[in-house]
Amino acid sequence: MTVLNRLQLTWWADTVLKRDKKGFRRRLATDLCYIKVRVPGRKKKLKLWTKLFSPLELEKALRSAGFRTVRIGSVLIFLRPKFSYTPHTDLRGLEVGLARLEEKLRWLPPFSYLGAYLIALAGK
Repeated sequence: MTVLNRLQLTWWADTVLKRDKKGFRRRLATDLCYIKVRVPGRKKKLKLWTKLFSPLELEKALRSAGFRTVRIGSVLIFLRPKFSYTPHTDLRGLEVGLARLEEKLRWLPPFSYLGAYLIALAGK
């Protein structure tokens, strides 16, 4: 399973670089947020509300649901999520190297906690 990560590196970097104090405080205060998605035929983007999980919150939820083994990793550690469709979805240039690096680091702390999405492998 995958869920949105409360600790995602790209979001925190953007927030700090843009000096978005309001966004920074809001992310610390709540685990709910919305993402804006462009929908064909609509002028305004659609707001989709979602719950953000930290790696520890996700592990705790899975263990309380009865899973004995839980492994947490992450996806899109160094690359940004792309929510819009383009006919060219292949990685290019620097993205190729970053994706290869991510493949090697996704299950190793602290990188396993920093991606845009958390991956959970759990077994009963």
